[in-house]
Amino acid sequence: MLWLNLFRILFLVFFIVIGSFIGIRAGVDNRISVLLALVIGLIFLGAEVLASRRHPRDVLAFFLGLALGLISANIVAFFLTLAPPLQPARFWVYLLSNLTFLYFFISFAVQHTEELRFLDFFFKPLGTGAGSACPPKILDTSSIIDGRILGVAKSGFLEGDVLVPRFVLRELQRIADAREHFKRTRGRRGLDVLKKMQEIEGLSIIFTSKDVPKVKEVDQ
Repeated sequence: MLWLNLFRILFLVFFIVIGSFIGIRAGVDNRISVLLALVIGLIFLGAEVLASRRHPRDVLAFFLGLALGLISANIVAFFLTLAPPLQPARFWVYLLSNLTFLYFFISFAVQHTEELRFLDFFFKPLGTGAGSACPPKILDTSSIIDGRILGVAKSGFLEGDVLVPRFVLRELQRIADAREHFKRTRGRRGLDVLKKMQEIEGLSIIFTSKDVPKVKEVDQ
C-alpha cells in the first residue's frame, strides 16, 4: 500500500499547485487560493478513501445516480425555463433542479445497490472465480452483537461477500438507542463491530435493502 499512499501524496501536491495557480489567475488572493486547493484536494482524497472501502457496486451506483440526476435535472430545467415567468430566474431554476434530481437519484441508487445487479457486468464479484465455492454470508443481529465474527474476519477465514440486511441495521440501532443500559451497550458494541469489519482490507461488506415483507421479527 506504500505506492498508493505515495500516489495520493503526489496527487495532493499537484492538485494544490495547479489549483492555486488557477485561483491566482482568476484574481483570488495567493494564500486563499492555496488554502482552497488544499481543502478541495483533501475532500477528493477523503472521497477516494471512502469509496475504496465500499463494494464496487456501491461506487458504480453512486456515479449512475449522479449521471442520471444531471441528465434529468438539466432536461427538466430547460423546459421549465421556456416559460416566460421563469426566464429571469434561469440560473436558480437550474440550480434547484440539479440539487433536487441529484439528491433523489443518488440517494435511490445508493440505497438499492443490491437490486442493481446489472452493474456486476463491470467487475468480477468476490467468490465467483473458477472453482470458487464461496456463497454470500448473511449476518444477523445476534452474530454481530456477539462480536466473535470480527475475529473470524480479521483472521481471513471469512471469504466471499458478507451481506448485512438493512432491517438488521435498524434493529441494531433500535437496541443501541434503548433506555436500558445493558441493551444500549450491546447495540453500540454491534455497531462498532460492523464499523471495524468495514475497515478490514479485502473483506466485502454489502448492505442490502432486500427485505422479507411478511416477516416482522428480525430473528424470524
